[in-house]
Amino acid sequence: MSQIMVYVPYNSLANDLYLHNYGQELCMPNHFYGPAIREYYLLHYIKKGKGVFKLGTRNLHVKRG
Repeated sequence: MSQIMVYVPYNSLANDLYLHNYGQELCMPNHFYGPAIREYYLLHYIKKGKGVFKLGTRNLHVKRG
């Protein structure tokens, strides 16, 4: 697995919406996170491959683009 992560310092002047971090990750097959609750929103953009995002009892199939 390869990962690049950049953390952005908190800016108290822009506390309605701010960037927490950004990066990229090459996930191994069967990679998962959780069950857990994050204190922030996490956006994914898939550049290559495909996978399944599990949300409760729902399976959302994700793919490149």
